[in-house]
Amino acid sequence: MEEVCLFHPNGKYLATGSADATARIWDCDKRTQMRLFRGHKDPPKATWSLVAEMT
Repeated sequence: MEEVCLFHPNGKYLATGSADATARIWDCDKRTQMRLFRGHKDPPKATWSLVAEMT
């Protein structure tokens, strides 16, 4: 199983990619899934954040 993850710089959110070819955004404080992204041809191999500053 291939999975990837990346925390947002503020530590409140987590982006994950799974072997089921989905990507998800999680709220770390509430421990809930915020968004589900489907439609990838293959499992995501990386996640990244556009935000460069720590808040």
